[in-house]
Amino acid sequence: MKKNLLILVALSVAALPFIVSCEKKDPEKPAGGVIVMQDPPTKAAAVKIEFPSQDLPKYLEKNTGGLYEVISVEFTESQRAVMKRRVLEVPTKLAVGDIETIVLSFTENSGTYSIPGFGSVTVSGIGSDIVVLVNPEGNEGYRSTNAKVTDTPDPTAQDQKNANRNWKIDNMTITVSGSASFSHDFSGCDLNEIAKYAQDKGVNIDPNDYVGYQVREFIFTGNNTFVINFTGDDIPAIAGTYKINESGKTISFSLPEGNKFFSGSINGSYEYPADKKMNLTLNASIKGYTGSMDFYMSQN
Repeated sequence: MKKNLLILVALSVAALPFIVSCEKKDPEKPAGGVIVMQDPPTKAAAVKIEFPSQDLPKYLEKNTGGLYEVISVEFTESQRAVMKRRVLEVPTKLAVGDIETIVLSFTENSGTYSIPGFGSVTVSGIGSDIVVLVNPEGNEGYRSTNAKVTDTPDPTAQDQKNANRNWKIDNMTITVSGSASFSHDFSGCDLNEIAKYAQDKGVNIDPNDYVGYQVREFIFTGNNTFVINFTGDDIPAIAGTYKINESGKTISFSLPEGNKFFSGSINGSYEYPADKKMNLTLNASIKGYTGSMDFYMSQN
C-alpha cells in the first residue's frame, strides 16, 4: 500500500520552504532583531494575468508537441513566470483536459515580458483599457481586452517581504519515529533518494514512484502563491498557497487535493537566521509515524 507522499517527505514537501542555515549557532542579527532583505530583482514588474475562460490563448509547444491553452500566468518578484495551462493534445503522460503548472524565467522591459522557451507577453494601457498580447514562439498571436491583470501586493509584514522570492534547499534533516525510526541529513531535496533511504529503514514506500522528483526551488509570491519547482522538464510544478503569521512566527501551507505529495494543509514555524537565509521546522504525525523536518535554504 503506497503512502501518499514519502510519508516523511510528504510532510517535508508541504513544509517545504524555509530552513536555511547550515550552522547550529545563533546567527547575529541587526539592531532590533529584524532582518530586512533586499528586494528581489523583478518586484516592481510582478503581476498576475488571468485570461477569460471563453477565450484562452492557445499554443503548440515545439519541444514536446503538446497543444495547450493558457489559463493564467504570474510574473513573480524573482524572475519566474508561473504558468497554469490546460492540455489540449497529449505530449507525454498527461491526459487531455489535465491542468498543470510550469515555471519559466523572464525578463521585463516597458511592459513586455520575454519568456525563453515560450515567447512574450505584453501588457499595455491602464484601468479598463488594459490590453494583453500573447506571442508564443512559432504560433499565432493573441490579443485580449478582457484579461484580468492584477499587480502583486506589497505586504506590510517584513517577514513576508523576506519570504517572497525563490529558495533553494541546501540540505535538510528528516527525523521519523514509529514502526520505522531514523534521523538523516540529505543534500538538497531529491525525493527518490529520500524514498530509497526510508525504504531501507522499513518505511512502506516505492522509490520508483519518485524517480526524477528533485526539487529545484521553492517559490513564494506576494499573492500568497507557493510553488514547488522540480528540475525535470517533464515533471509539472506543484502550486498552492501559503500564509505567514509574523507575530507568532508560524507559517501554513495548502496544496491541492490529489497531488502526489501532500494534499491539504500543514503548519510550521520559521525564522530568518541571516540575510538570504530561511529556516523552517515542521512537526507532524501521519499514518502511524511521527516526524520532524528541517530545511536549510538560501535565496536562489
